[in-house]
Amino acid sequence: MQKATKMAQPFVRQYNPDTDYESMLEVFHECIGDNLKFEPAWTISAYCWCIPYLLLSPSTCFVLDDSNGKAVGYILGVPDTTVFIKRWRQYYIPKLDEAKMPRPDIADDDDEAWALNWEDDPVGSLLKVLWGPERVMGLKGVDELIRNHSGHLHIDILPDFQRRGYGGKLMTALLIKLQDLNAIGCHIVLPAANTDACRFYGRYGFHVYEGSMNDGGTGEPGMLKDGSICLVQKF
Repeated sequence: MQKATKMAQPFVRQYNPDTDYESMLEVFHECIGDNLKFEPAWTISAYCWCIPYLLLSPSTCFVLDDSNGKAVGYILGVPDTTVFIKRWRQYYIPKLDEAKMPRPDIADDDDEAWALNWEDDPVGSLLKVLWGPERVMGLKGVDELIRNHSGHLHIDILPDFQRRGYGGKLMTALLIKLQDLNAIGCHIVLPAANTDACRFYGRYGFHVYEGSMNDGGTGEPGMLKDGSICLVQKF
């Protein structure tokens, strides 16, 4: 009797800028929240949470390959958030099309006006992320957090490939890479209500940040005013 042919399985590999860019964007747009699935939020959101990683730190981006060369998931990360923000300002912002993605007309020192309001003004909030990355990724006012957990990451997987162990493989690949690059730790901010995600990160050594989030927080360790929570891991 002829043996059944074993079907190729999805696998994790390094991001390839020459072949993966478009499918990475497809994964991103499939996975973003419904509150951003309209224009111009649909376009701007990719310029906030996907494209800068692909352009500025491709060596720390990993793909879940469907076994036919197409990305069906990814993990994007950086070993040093402070350096990444500097590169964002130096190399990324100057290339933005300000006619399509205008800089918010807000003074740099007006912290209240730079606050994000996803419910009432999602497009305005995206533009604030795009033009003021240090206020979001740098978690302004939380220097100790960034100093001790310098890296950060984003992960997205298409629904058909979720809950099959691929998220863990992506996490393992990135965390090894960040340690190889001498990152001393990593942080991630996500909705506190997303308990499944919190448990997932917990399996890979992440726990709630024990410090105060300062003016961005609620007084509870790791909690931000918008209902997000900061998880950390020290290598």
